[in-house]
Amino acid sequence: MKTKLLSLFFLVFLITSCQNGLDNDLTLRLVTSSKLTVKVVDSKGTSLANVNVKLYDRALLSSSSSSFSSLQYIYSTSTDANGKVDFGDVAAGTYFIFIDSVRVNGLNYQPIMQFQINSAVDKNITINPEDYATTFNFNFKKAETSKTSSNVSLSAFNNLNIMFIPYASYVTYSANPSYYSSNKFISLAEVTGKTNDAGYVSLKVPAFKSYVAVVYNDAKTVFCQLNYSAYSSSYTYTGDKGETANYNYSLDSKTLLNAAFGTYNLTIKKAISVPTSTSPSLIPFDGINVAAIPSSVYDSYIPLSVLLESTELSGKTDADGNISFSLKSGISYIFVAYNDDKSACSILSVSSSSYFNVYQGETRQVNFTINPTNLAPVAYSRINITLNKTASVYYTSSPTDLTPFSNLQVALVPYLSSNSTSSVDDLLSKAVASGTTDANGQILFTLAMSSTNYTYSYYQIVAYDAAKTNKFLSSSLSVYTGNSTSQSYILNSTSLATVN
Repeated sequence: MKTKLLSLFFLVFLITSCQNGLDNDLTLRLVTSSKLTVKVVDSKGTSLANVNVKLYDRALLSSSSSSFSSLQYIYSTSTDANGKVDFGDVAAGTYFIFIDSVRVNGLNYQPIMQFQINSAVDKNITINPEDYATTFNFNFKKAETSKTSSNVSLSAFNNLNIMFIPYASYVTYSANPSYYSSNKFISLAEVTGKTNDAGYVSLKVPAFKSYVAVVYNDAKTVFCQLNYSAYSSSYTYTGDKGETANYNYSLDSKTLLNAAFGTYNLTIKKAISVPTSTSPSLIPFDGINVAAIPSSVYDSYIPLSVLLESTELSGKTDADGNISFSLKSGISYIFVAYNDDKSACSILSVSSSSYFNVYQGETRQVNFTINPTNLAPVAYSRINITLNKTASVYYTSSPTDLTPFSNLQVALVPYLSSNSTSSVDDLLSKAVASGTTDANGQILFTLAMSSTNYTYSYYQIVAYDAAKTNKFLSSSLSVYTGNSTSQSYILNSTSLATVN
């Protein structure tokens, strides 16, 4: 019994002693971190020392932060002689590694990597900045036009130089005109190349960086910034790690302007007016010369023969008066029609505008009417005439016997001071249009007038009987280009004298 009591006492002592030891000597820990090391090497495995490496916590990236670059890094240090950085213990979670800038083989890379830290699992990362690159493949065609053809021919643009300038450097220097020299821009380029015989060139550049692409000729006299737009800032080239981007461009071989094309179909008709017609006849103007001239070089004071030296495209209309031009998109053109001996021309216009442009892949149709004699553009003015008759010989405000004066001979003549004493035959010899009133006593005259300016002309209406012994001659009428005018008269049915 005594032995049992001693054994029980010893067990209680042992348990108590162990409990006191746990309280005083042991600390129980839940491991929630791991060690993180980063090593930076080039494609040959050579360690890169003195490279700044920053660590960002992905959990801090909120909806108000558009990218990791807007975050404050949690740790920043540089690689040692072995290209290594030891961040020590890092809590479990998602992180970014970002290298500010590391220069490898003449290029500045900005690698960024997202990774996961798991509890109690050490993380050793090796980064080769050259893996963080984008490949841009370009195919260039040169657009060549002939002044005797309305077509554009495309061929491979070989031996064309291209350079990628970092956007930050480009903006800094392009803001100052003194830095616009070709040599200065070339000195800023990080990557350059030249197209082969097929017009192809491939450039590999650091990913995640914004570049401006510029092409130029060997003489360094003509440059073109690809994708540039005065209305957009999206002309930079930026790619992701391992991405391959393909681009196709057509460039004017003389100016290196981006040459995306649209089509303008022109239909030209000539107005044939005769005195016995109330409306001009329109027939196709075949065989007329048409030139497309960039509006930037057009000058109305330059002689036609000199102006045509700036022609980009030209040709003759076919039998139906049609001609088609492939025009560079985004450039404004003026169309000039002219005769073979270049003694007369017409600046073609629509709705008072003589400037035409077309967008890439677009097709537009435009119709013109010109005077075949002097090649002036034609607009139409209309005069609606209503003639009523009455038996009254004296003025009355509301004749009770007013009826339409139908089947009455009417002509339109230019206003002249001698018209008042001229015979009907003399007046008809000057008529620009004539006809007979309808059952409602109405007649419509359509006049072809110059649309170059907003002009007006003076006319008179002549009404006469079949024997041409009696006539009515109106006062002068002002007829404006492109307008419609209505006139009403009450005539004596016997003498054709005006009543009111």
